Amino acid sequence: RPVFADVLGVSESLVRKWERLGLSPELVPRGSSSRPQFTVTHVVEARKRFRPLPPHSTRTILFWLLKGGVGKTTISFNLAGALSRMGYRVLAVDLDGQSHLTTCFGVSLDDQEQVKTLYNLLYDEGPSAIKSITEAIVPLSPTLDLLPASLDVAAVDLLLVGEQEPARKFLRLQSVLQEIKSHYDFVILDAPPNINLLVLNAFFAADEVIAPMLTDFLSHHSLTLLADTVRSISESFQARGYDSPTIKIL
Repeated sequence: RPVFADVLGVSESLVRKWERLGLSPELVPRGSSSRPQFTVTHVVEARKRFRPLPPHSTRTILFWLLKGGVGKTTISFNLAGALSRMGYRVLAVDLDGQSHLTTCFGVSLDDQEQVKTLYNLLYDEGPSAIKSITEAIVPLSPTLDLLPASLDVAAVDLLLVGEQEPARKFLRLQSVLQEIKSHYDFVILDAPPNINLLVLNAFFAADEVIAPMLTDFLSHHSLTLLADTVRSISESFQARGYDSPTIKIL
């Protein structure tokens, strides 16, 4: 009960009142007795009946820095989990061919060979091709979904190079996410530590970019590179009607 109350930002006495009104926790055996246990399902029920979340438009957040090892995937994983635990509907999107975010969410390497990815949606013409992003989404909990990655995702960037129309080269991810964006409160994009066309797609799909960094020289240097990159992208594309996201440093 204390943890459940903390997640919802209420007092334990209020949770007890909700229990009297029908919010019944599961009774989990513990030794010779049992204790009540709340789950994400109870969070969803409480949000619907007693403690609704404030209305807001979907926020798409991209974690990106031109350096590995600064915690992009770790923060993406924990933020997606924390938000979903609070009752927000969250979609985590793995954009790295190394599929570390997918692995963090418990999809084993063997299973990753079977998952559907952006590649299957955008460029696969074989029997494993899919027509909708919903066919690739893996449900993890009542409030958390994952768009997984595998090594196939690395091929998406190579194929984007061949696109001639700017919208198909730079806005494919934005278009794909638009199909299901209204179903979520947050979309978390975890990008690899480089700049390529798939990452640029993520850049234009995002409302804000968060650049995690460490307090070392190389992280600072990478942040400088990212700032120069963003400035160059913005100057090149804003004149053509492209919107740039807000940049935040973490």
